[in-house]
Amino acid sequence: MLYDPRHHVAFLHYPKTGGTSLLRWAKRAFRGAQQIGPHHDPVSRIASEGGFDFDRMATVMLIRNPYDMLKSFYQYLPKFASSLWGRDLEMANKFVGFPTELTKLPGGHTFSEFLRALDASYLSYLDYITIDGRIPDGIYTVRLEEADDILPDLMRYIVGRNIDFELPRLNVGKKPRPVEMTDEDVAIIQRKFAWCFDVAYDLAPPL
Repeated sequence: MLYDPRHHVAFLHYPKTGGTSLLRWAKRAFRGAQQIGPHHDPVSRIASEGGFDFDRMATVMLIRNPYDMLKSFYQYLPKFASSLWGRDLEMANKFVGFPTELTKLPGGHTFSEFLRALDASYLSYLDYITIDGRIPDGIYTVRLEEADDILPDLMRYIVGRNIDFELPRLNVGKKPRPVEMTDEDVAIIQRKFAWCFDVAYDLAPPL
């Protein structure tokens, strides 16, 4: 989590949702912002270990269509395994529930295999921002697809003044290759990310 004590505002980074771009912008906009714990630490752990009260501070997190996020994560996995974060896979498992065995499967793996391994332990958006069964009052989730339109007004509401906003485009690779999803894959995604579909996205997979 990136936290600015002056404005009492924080930014969370859920993997593969544009969080790297959001944090890059926030570091420039809020010069006093400090990194609190690992980038992908969920709210419940930050609250319990860092003493933060997420009901009394403003916290912003980008979310992305779960189908697109998971397909992007699947295709990023080989790079992830050797990335800076991926060098400590046990930490990744500790903080977001990433199944480390995925990086060790011989000969690669299908999207269905990836999804089933992820389903057992990986935190959904709701899991990531929930404390004791509820979402704290100060948490704002913003769709990545609408971030450029929503975030300037949201930040003005939070800090009480205009802040120049242009979300940098970081870690944006080539257009993802098509990924075949079975009906069972779709059912797993819809169940695990049910809250997200209820509040932000169409249930049907994008064409």
